[in-house]
Parts: sequence; structure tokens; C-alpha cells
Amino acid sequence: MCRIALAASALALASACGSDAPSPLERQQRAAQPAPVAQNEVRLSGTGITAGRIGISFSSEREPAQRALTAALGEAQDYDEMPECGSGPMESARYGSGLTVNYQDGKLVGWYLRGPATGITLEGGVALGMTRTSLEQQAGYFPIEGSSLGEEFTVGDAYGGFTDGGAVTALYAGQQCFFR
Repeated sequence: MCRIALAASALALASACGSDAPSPLERQQRAAQPAPVAQNEVRLSGTGITAGRIGISFSSEREPAQRALTAALGEAQDYDEMPECGSGPMESARYGSGLTVNYQDGKLVGWYLRGPATGITLEGGVALGMTRTSLEQQAGYFPIEGSSLGEEFTVGDAYGGFTDGGAVTALYAGQQCFFR
């Protein structure tokens, strides 16, 4: 009986002492949160978007994602329905900054960037206008041979894009409505 009481006391003391320290899961979740950008800027990554202080991962609900993007970039200029995408019907919103975001079943599922990209940066060092020579030196660069969409490439598992005339002309991540 004494051993049980001693063990219970030790557990209670250990849990009380470490209550301010984040758990391993909490530390992992904090590390996964993207760093905020300026209120009127957007940073794109292979897992989602950061709009101002709001991190929006793929699979986030549409409404909060749209609010954050509108706060950073202004109202979307165009909305489109794409009923015949390979992965099922999608909708998109295109902003004047050159960013198009894709939604499916009420969730953010992808982004596509094509100039002028005002107020938008991309995590990882690839950018619109980058020369193909510089692109080919990026870790994880892989050309997609025989793409029916043009000179297409991927950079690791993060994102892909297109080149034309020796420069990067478009970038994307997540689900797209491309017909190959």
C-alpha cells in the first residue's frame, strides 16, 4: 500500500512540475505553424498559404481561408466552377495578384500562381521569372518529361510549375484541375 501511495505521489509531483512545458505534440504543432507575414502579404508553400498572420493549410475550411486572403489581397476578381476535374468538381477564386486558389467540398485544396505576384512570396526559394538554369539547381528539382501542358517540373514533394522561354512562368501546389 505504501508503494502505491509513493508511486501516486511521484506521478502527481512529476505532472505538477512539468505542467508549463509543452508536450512533444504541442512542440510539433507549434513548429508546423507558418511564421506570419505582413498583413497585406501572402506566402505560399507546398502545404498551404499564409495570409498575414493566418496560416491556412490545405483542407482548411473555405470561409476562413477566403476571409484571410481577402484581407491580404483584396476581393477575388473572378470565381469559377470546374465541374469536370479528375478529382471531382472544384471551384476557384482568382485574385488580381496572380494567385488562384482551389476549393473542393468547401475546403482549400490547392493554389496556382501566375504573374504579376504582387505581395506574394514562395517558401523555398523558387520564384516566378527565375531562370531555368537557377531552377535546375534547386534541391529536389525534377522535370516532367512529355507533359502535355508544356515544360513542367516539380520541386520535391512541395510544388510544381512551368517554364517557358527559359524562365519560370507559373507555380502550383495541392490539387489542380489540369487536363493532361
